[in-house]
Amino acid sequence: MDSSSQLSTAFIATAATTFNAPNMGLIAFFGLVSLVLTRTRAFSETVVPVVYILVAQVPFFAAFHTFKLLVPQPAGFWADIPLARFDAWLHGGQSAWDAYAAAFGRFIPDDLVVLSYFSFWGAIAYVFPACIVAFERDPKVAIRYVWLCGLTWVILGNVIAIAAASAGPVYFFNVTGQDDFRFLSGFLGENDDIFGGLMALQDRLWLQHQDGDLGTGVSAFPSLHVAASMLPFLYAVEKLGKWAVPFAVFPFIIQYGSVRTGFHYAVDGYFSILVVVVIHIWLKRRADRKPAGTDLLSPMS
Repeated sequence: MDSSSQLSTAFIATAATTFNAPNMGLIAFFGLVSLVLTRTRAFSETVVPVVYILVAQVPFFAAFHTFKLLVPQPAGFWADIPLARFDAWLHGGQSAWDAYAAAFGRFIPDDLVVLSYFSFWGAIAYVFPACIVAFERDPKVAIRYVWLCGLTWVILGNVIAIAAASAGPVYFFNVTGQDDFRFLSGFLGENDDIFGGLMALQDRLWLQHQDGDLGTGVSAFPSLHVAASMLPFLYAVEKLGKWAVPFAVFPFIIQYGSVRTGFHYAVDGYFSILVVVVIHIWLKRRADRKPAGTDLLSPMS
């Protein structure tokens, strides 16, 4: 099968996986919630845009995960060694994992890390755009955050991830032959009651990568987990100002968890935060120059 056929097949397979009964139930649920909570607004201003966004996410995320197949191409996972060295330089000559463990390991339970990094993050990251469309009354703000979500996933998760292909600390030995992070397997294995499922996932992701399974991919830099967790925080800052500080807890835990689990170098998250903030500021300035009454689904141009 040639590369174009493989990508087409991957897209269809991933879309079919995404467009399943639970997700259709999610679309119906948010349509109902938006209808009840925003019943004073026109149907076309609430439920219809929410359904548009949720349905549009099916091909969007199918395409996103399909293009993750291209991450190690054309130069392979070339960035792991420079990222690991830069990470150590940033943290005083030690790995970010050691620095984080010393600073925060006593205060952040590993159970909370696993729960936040997978269950909480998945619920927030994939539903946030629909929530914005459902509950934000200013269409300029709503469309801006929808664009922020889309650009974040595409620019960080596809464009930059392909340009700076890296596998992450947990796969460091696999791609470099160096054992800088071999301690991770020991740490995770010693806490099998907490990280057992995560280790099985890491093994499965690598095997799928080796087999070239459709719709899967291994990618560390930059961190989409951290980037997506920043979006609700930025929205809270815009709406609540200094009272949004508690909303910073979630992206902080995700950043910590990305390092703790071995999926990411710390710089993966730092870079993602920087890029998301830059995109956010750029979109806000562009939106502020647009006339009032802009339709929710109109382009940013």
